[in-house]
Amino acid sequence: MNIRKARAKDKDEFMKLASYSFSENPHADSGIWWDLFDAKQTTVIEEDGKIVGGYILIPHEISYGNDLAKMGGVSTVVVHPSCRGRGYAKKMLSKMIEDLNEEGYVFTALGAFLFSFYRSLGWELSYDSYSLKTDIYALEEFSGEGHSFDIHYEVPLDLISEAGNKYFSKISGAVVRSKDILKRAKKMYDSMKYMTCTAKNDNGNFGYMIYKMNGDVITVDELVWEDASTLKALLSFVYRHNSQRERIVINTPSDKMIYMLLSEPDRQVNIKAGMMNRIINVKKAFEMGAYPKNINTSVVLEVEDKQADWNNGIWELQLSSGNMTAIKSDKDIKTDAKMSIQALSQMILGYASGENILKLNKAQALTESGQEFITQAFKEKLTYMNERF
Repeated sequence: MNIRKARAKDKDEFMKLASYSFSENPHADSGIWWDLFDAKQTTVIEEDGKIVGGYILIPHEISYGNDLAKMGGVSTVVVHPSCRGRGYAKKMLSKMIEDLNEEGYVFTALGAFLFSFYRSLGWELSYDSYSLKTDIYALEEFSGEGHSFDIHYEVPLDLISEAGNKYFSKISGAVVRSKDILKRAKKMYDSMKYMTCTAKNDNGNFGYMIYKMNGDVITVDELVWEDASTLKALLSFVYRHNSQRERIVINTPSDKMIYMLLSEPDRQVNIKAGMMNRIINVKKAFEMGAYPKNINTSVVLEVEDKQADWNNGIWELQLSSGNMTAIKSDKDIKTDAKMSIQALSQMILGYASGENILKLNKAQALTESGQEFITQAFKEKLTYMNERF
């Protein structure tokens, strides 16, 4: 068994294996899935001259702290059925974690089919997928909102790029939409017959939604607005379809603003597990984070990471005026708290607060200082990732 970087000539063999393994992939028929293959970003497992596994890495930057962090999006993890159970995927992904660290990545994320497997390698659930379902007449109260609307039968990259990045820059873990990422998402949306509505008010505030009409349902896959009046205007646009459609499904970030606006409680909010996240480099993750400026403290934290020696061990942390310094220590010193890389990955991105991590026994505070540090420095935040990006 040999793990190596893919070559251009490997595309057909690798993607046929992937198509077999993910026969229900919604993008396979459109050809978009095949476009993900890039020999420079694809790793394969080779045995007896045949490709029996691999994965595709999609480089991203995400909003994190007050900056952008490199995040490796992992796609199309596959092993041929005849080779499963031999530990090939574990070896391949363990090597990937090492490679990502050497290449300067801070995080990695993936959509898991088997959470327990990826959890054993350090990933942990860090995103939820929210979906609001309601009768279209629940939006009647917005029918009088006045804005200018434009309908685009394809996704207008020039109109949504700046607004989308501005909106999602405020959300922890959201992907920055580069030109390549936007082009790939546009091709996906256009192939699935999604449309885009843009709205603008007299003050110049802008909003858009990417949506699809199917039977009596309008599905909104992304909804971006600059202010409440723009949001209400987009909901007004949806309501104007009431003679043709009966229901609306809105897939949004997990803030509550949309369904807080509805005066009638006849709505259903579904939550399902989203993407899993993993810290690749603990030092960078600590030092790039955003923290309350009123906390000034020093603590010693033990991190358990069985797959990454550079993360595993004792960390001396100094937090002052919102800035963190993290130094890995080989000293024999008393620790204030300890946790796994999985718990830290959830906590540092903001999916779970430090307080809840402690309540669930995912971390142990060994001193009062450790307790205060974890509960005060790590607050729950809105995390979001649109899997189409």
